[in-house]
Amino acid sequence: MTAVSFTVLGDPKGHVAVTQRSKWRDPRAKDIAAYKETVRKSAMAEGVRIPPTSSKCHPILINTRAYFRDGRHSDPESVHRAVKDALWPHKNGGDKYTGGGYDFPLYDPERPRVEVEIRW
Repeated sequence: MTAVSFTVLGDPKGHVAVTQRSKWRDPRAKDIAAYKETVRKSAMAEGVRIPPTSSKCHPILINTRAYFRDGRHSDPESVHRAVKDALWPHKNGGDKYTGGGYDFPLYDPERPRVEVEIRW
């Protein structure tokens, strides 16, 4: 099994359901779009192809560990979903053959981040 790890620096952001209509009006939509781009750049810097290729015979396991600045934050499950959405930016169902999980919230006021591990 091949594994790659990367770190997304900055405050972890959670998944936000954005409708086509609110895409340009909701400030959270722009914020999460910028965060997803940061996730993609961090992944590509470690050699991860966007989108990663997964299949029934070759599933992918994605684990995330979010370190928050303080007690005001998204839930770790939403952060995990945002990372997966960033890795599969097009709604083509490419993440169908993925699994994985997330840790409970962790805190680092000096260096908030998300640590991501991908295993094929």
